[in-house]
Amino acid sequence: MTTIERRVGSRQQGRTVQTMLRTMTAAATLSLLAGCPADTPAQSPAALASLRQQIDAVRVCAPLLSGTWPIEFSADSLATPPVDALVSAGIVRRVPLPNPGGERPRVRIDLVQETGGDARLYRLRPEAPPNPQLCFGRRQVTTMQHEAMGKRSGLLHYAYRVADAPAWTARPDIRAAFPFMVAMLDGEHRTIGATGLQADGSWRVTGDPQAQGADPMENKGFLP
Repeated sequence: MTTIERRVGSRQQGRTVQTMLRTMTAAATLSLLAGCPADTPAQSPAALASLRQQIDAVRVCAPLLSGTWPIEFSADSLATPPVDALVSAGIVRRVPLPNPGGERPRVRIDLVQETGGDARLYRLRPEAPPNPQLCFGRRQVTTMQHEAMGKRSGLLHYAYRVADAPAWTARPDIRAAFPFMVAMLDGEHRTIGATGLQADGSWRVTGDPQAQGADPMENKGFLP
């Protein structure tokens, strides 16, 4: 065998070994992705039903026009198509503020309670300042998987859709003004929540599930 033939054979063997390693790595990855068997407690129908009892009632809300309350800005800054859409839908109203000095006109935003409570002032804690929010549906859990971290804690990965959307979310002006809401209503979303193990073996989300209501929106909201 010549030197060239030996080199070619060595290269072919090297490629064969690389192909075998890639195949073994892919197989191992698929095995890991397969994960827990389908009848583990966190994936069982009973566990999914338990999670739905905790999460399905959680409202999906986003900031409404401002992160603080009261909402008082110049009339010009609140004379925009998104605010027009909210006013036309009967969610908020503009209230002119007194202007005895003839300065730049200012308006206050009031929430219209006749919308069934979709617009609200939410506090993360009783002592925290109120945040104006607009809620446009409720979470509906579709799938879940638990990643144990010790015997009594772990991470709960679950997917959900937004259900029970109010009628105003179908208005063309609202949908044109707030495309983030359309994406939330049309898609499926994933989140992670810390969990704790109950005495009966079921997994429960710790903390306030309501506080997770806006996590996939990445600082989007019903903004002017």
